Amino acid sequence: MKSKDVLNIIRAYERENLRNELKMVEKFVGSEGGFNHKEMATILVSFANREGGNLIVGVKDSGEFEGAGIFEKFSGNSKSGFDKFKEHIENLCKDIVSPQLLVTIQHMRIEGNDIAIIGVPKRKSIPHAVIAKHEGTAIRAREYYIRNNHGKALVSDRQLEWLFQYRDAPVVETKHEIAITLTETLDAIPLQMTPYAFNIQPEASQRVLEYLQLLDDASKAVLMKDQHCFHCFLGEIVAYAIIQSQDSRYDKYKAMPLPHDRMWMNQFLEESARKIIRKRGNLWSVPFGTSIKVKGNGEWTLVKFGNRFAVSTMMLKPRYLKSGLSKDNPLTVTVPVVTFGFDVSIQTTMKFPEFEAEGYEAANAFITALSDHIHENWDIKSHYDQIPHLLKLYDLDAKLDKLLGEQ
Repeated sequence: MKSKDVLNIIRAYERENLRNELKMVEKFVGSEGGFNHKEMATILVSFANREGGNLIVGVKDSGEFEGAGIFEKFSGNSKSGFDKFKEHIENLCKDIVSPQLLVTIQHMRIEGNDIAIIGVPKRKSIPHAVIAKHEGTAIRAREYYIRNNHGKALVSDRQLEWLFQYRDAPVVETKHEIAITLTETLDAIPLQMTPYAFNIQPEASQRVLEYLQLLDDASKAVLMKDQHCFHCFLGEIVAYAIIQSQDSRYDKYKAMPLPHDRMWMNQFLEESARKIIRKRGNLWSVPFGTSIKVKGNGEWTLVKFGNRFAVSTMMLKPRYLKSGLSKDNPLTVTVPVVTFGFDVSIQTTMKFPEFEAEGYEAANAFITALSDHIHENWDIKSHYDQIPHLLKLYDLDAKLDKLLGEQ
């Protein structure tokens, strides 16, 4: 670290944060004038167990330097004060921290003032602990600390579980395939069009009609001439319909954000979509503190939502467009239809559980529930997997028809 970097930290509005802490040298002087190994160890371990960071010794909370020669109180055995200070830190990182911790220790003089910068790397594997009790080489008790915006703290059970499970915030991704089949006039979403009493597509697809029925004749004419444009427009509607069809019970009900200027929904539906989006039955029940954003560039639609526990994105992209039913549908229909296929992915980053465990678990359950909702109520492959006996029956009939036709 260079002197200008130190000055930038101590002159910032928020001098101390998750990655930086300022301490006066007195903080590390023990009750009998020796070095306070425990205090130093807990701070270093707390940094290592989060994102790593810098402990700057020789600066007051106000950002003022303590002065020159502040480390001389540690001098001894023909070693300078700073050298002895450094030796204490290196020894405690080996002796009372488990696993051992490798830090960098830098002496710097800025504007005539002495400071020490201890650089702490982020842990490489299991969390570091301060050894509270040992018998010979056997460790009898460990204390685990984490860093937060207020300093260091002992970990909770939930936090310790997370630290042993993950080094970085886990990213979970689920993928789905959605197919919406419409009549060629693009204004009806058929369900039963075969001799068998099962739906050619999930019932949830009917939620899309609520938006399609808002199209005026001029807009419908434009979209019928450009099916790629309609495909992208339909994808935006599907993204809204997925969210609005989820049945959940959380602290807060929120309306989805209105489509922005670059989205097809804004161009073709304009203000008429507002009534559907703001309708009470279409509000999204979310955990307290959840924010929602919707983006689109005419080709893809992204819904981003999150709170202090998790951040998720649902990305929806057009995949295929074909006459007839979806490529996975073994049935045939007599009425002309068009199927629009979409890839849907949900990517979630679960943050470190810095806050109460109850809220963390609720956020985790909320994200899982959305993915399950898509799988159970929208995913076309899942829809067909739920009725294997009917598919086998149809497949048998199709083979018999083919054999009879060849005779």
